[in-house]
Amino acid sequence: MHKTRFFSFLFLVLICFSTNSYPQKKTLQKNEIEKLIKEAVENWKINDYEKSLKQSRIALKQAIEINDNYLISYSYNTIGLNFDDLIMLDKALIFYHKALYYGDKTDNSLLKAKIHNNLGNTYFFYKKEYQKGINHYQKSLEYS
Repeated sequence: MHKTRFFSFLFLVLICFSTNSYPQKKTLQKNEIEKLIKEAVENWKINDYEKSLKQSRIALKQAIEINDNYLISYSYNTIGLNFDDLIMLDKALIFYHKALYYGDKTDNSLLKAKIHNNLGNTYFFYKKEYQKGINHYQKSLEYS
């Protein structure tokens, strides 16, 4: 009888303390997420695609958590840039279109212009879909 009580007590104590021993992941603030994306862009510029993609995906997850369309769009665009440079064009286009979807929900014309320009570059130079590329270039100029 004492063994059963002892193990029951031990079991309860372990459960109580085990929930506190795992750190809770904190949600980043908007400025911290933007800083993370800017670091990802800097890593993209020096061709450190692995690090840039990791940072961009963390930023994307955090931006989704706080429901910030600008940061979500900025993250998707940065991921697209990485895949574009890695000549993974279909993936790049998917992420650019996601960036545009969220970018269109913002009032940030510069962001929309950059995304349309990236889409224009990918369609025009890599996919050889010249008319699609030109259409995106024209939209980019409209936002500039």
